[in-house]
Amino acid sequence: MLIPFFMEGVAMCGLTQHKQIPLNNTNGKDYFVGPIQGDWMMLLDLLDDRGFSYDRDRLFSTGNIIGHGIDSFGATKLLEFDWFYSVHGRQEFWLLVGET
Repeated sequence: MLIPFFMEGVAMCGLTQHKQIPLNNTNGKDYFVGPIQGDWMMLLDLLDDRGFSYDRDRLFSTGNIIGHGIDSFGATKLLEFDWFYSVHGRQEFWLLVGET
């Protein structure tokens, strides 16, 4: 039952696809991260510590880039980067439908 509710909510928000994901990353590595929850500066520090290449690598997020962290608004800036891909999570859903 969650999927119809979720899809109804997405349609209600008027969401469209943000960007297409190329299937293969032949230039670098792919990284995956769970909820960022607004702690995006800590995430960037961790990526730097692991040698993440902002020119070649890609980062995939499972959603909830905003939330309980110290800078949810700043975390939305990640969506502007070509190397960052994310699905929207529950936190983004509630923001888009106006529930806080």
